[in-house]
Amino acid sequence: MTTTRNIFITFLLFVLTNIADSSGSENTVNHWQVRKIRQYPSDPQAFTQGLIYDKGNFYLSTGQYGRSSLRIVDAETGKVIQSIPLSPDQFGEGVTMEDDTFYQLTWKKGKALAYRKGNSGIERDPQNDFTYSHQGWGLTSDGEHLILSDGSATIRFYSQKDKSLVKTLKVTYRGSPVSRINEMEYVQGKIFANLLGTNMIVVFDPDSGN
Repeated sequence: MTTTRNIFITFLLFVLTNIADSSGSENTVNHWQVRKIRQYPSDPQAFTQGLIYDKGNFYLSTGQYGRSSLRIVDAETGKVIQSIPLSPDQFGEGVTMEDDTFYQLTWKKGKALAYRKGNSGIERDPQNDFTYSHQGWGLTSDGEHLILSDGSATIRFYSQKDKSLVKTLKVTYRGSPVSRINEMEYVQGKIFANLLGTNMIVVFDPDSGN
């Protein structure tokens, strides 16, 4: 989850070569500076919780009780193409996409909402919803698992096929747990995650948690 509204969606340029080649050792911790390379307009009232970019559009999960939604937004103009509201008691969180299926977490309801691409946008697919017994913060996928964060240092991997819990992982920095893990993205075999309340993005190994 986030604590401030995102008025602009920002792309950041990362150097990824060394990440792909790193060993994942606890003693090998690389540090990068990032620079903004482009800025896109977004609805200032959208409490941005999860974000996907695909074929010129952003798929945006917004939060706040009574205002949560899953939206399709034109990346260049910021125009909302489609918006599916959540029920007033659901607080939208992280979102991910696999093939033509989307999953959107809810914060405290313990439920992930499923959607599918249709002929005229996206539509709810409630038969593929699934539940979990912890808070929902960030969500990504490695192609086999739905990977969830709950605001702690623990990451959970759920089977994409039957939604069963496959494993839990503790994220650490030189042996110490890294908490407040929020939205995540799976990139080149590593997981990128922002830490709530900071301007830091951490990159960790999905096998060791280092």
